[in-house]
Amino acid sequence: MNKTKLRRIRRKIDNLRGNDVPSEKLESIAKSLGRVRTKKTWKSELIHGRRIVVIHSHGKTNITRFTAGSILDILEGDSYIIEEMLEDK
Repeated sequence: MNKTKLRRIRRKIDNLRGNDVPSEKLESIAKSLGRVRTKKTWKSELIHGRRIVVIHSHGKTNITRFTAGSILDILEGDSYIIEEMLEDK
């Protein structure tokens, strides 16, 4: 993980804001930020004690923009914490 990759992830997050989002896109971002799936939840492997994220697969329907926005807020927070961890090294 490096700062360039984090910037790309943040750009993806910004592009998804305000829209209904397919769960696959949220899951992809969660995975790229070091989260692993356990049943229906996504737990951070890089940031211990970080809030668990629940991303429900809604089949062919998208997750509403309000729910997606909350999930994106948490994932964006992950990206800033990871960036701080990289700067401390």
